[in-house]
Amino acid sequence: SILDSSSKTFFYWGFFHLNTEMSYDSE
Repeated sequence: SILDSSSKTFFYWGFFHLNTEMSYDSE
């Protein structure tokens, strides 16, 4: 469903954003 797709996109975006912040922190 469209909702399922949106949820997945939000989840992956959130995960990527968290990963990016951690990378910057390590730098």
